[in-house]
Amino acid sequence: MALSRADIKGATQGLVTLYTVLFSLTLLGNFLQVDAYRYISQVALYNAYILAFSALALIFSLFTLVLSFMVYQIKGVSR
Repeated sequence: MALSRADIKGATQGLVTLYTVLFSLTLLGNFLQVDAYRYISQVALYNAYILAFSALALIFSLFTLVLSFMVYQIKGVSR
C-alpha cells in the first residue's frame, strides 16, 4: 500500500507545524528562564515506570502462553 500525494503533503505540513510549535515553546521557555530539566526528568521517570510495567506484563503474557501450550500438548497426547 503506497502513500498518496495528499498523505505526503499532509505529513509534511504536520512536520512543519510540529517543528514550529516546538521551536516556539523552546524560545518561550528560554525567554522566561524555565528550568525544563526538572520537567524532562519527571517525564523520563514516568516513561521508565511505563516501560517497566509493560515489560512485566510481557513476561507474564509469555509465561501464560508457554503454560497454555504445555497444557494443550499434554491434553493432545492423552486423547
